[in-house]
Amino acid sequence: MTQAPLGVLLAGGEAVRTGGRPKGLFVLAPGRRVLDAPLAALQATCGQVVVDSADPRVLGALPDLEAILDGTRGIGALGAIRTALAAGAARSASTPAPSRARCTASAGTGTT
Repeated sequence: MTQAPLGVLLAGGEAVRTGGRPKGLFVLAPGRRVLDAPLAALQATCGQVVVDSADPRVLGALPDLEAILDGTRGIGALGAIRTALAAGAARSASTPAPSRARCTASAGTGTT
């Protein structure tokens, strides 16, 4: 049994270089924020998408998505990746693995 991948949008940290304004929320054109294009790509290819950010304003701007507040601060994108991997591992642990019989039955059919 193959699960659709979990997409994680790394949507910004502490916004030090932008005077505290989250880059992902910058408007490029009417109705188009910086984070909209990568979000659309993830939604088109992943079974579920969550957003990881150190800024609650970013999380609040995406109310239809599950939010992960970045718990590892001060080390940039590595902290966000660490937080996202931990969230993904927690999801995997809570999802039951397919049974051996199911895997064996699927092996010869070309399906998973």
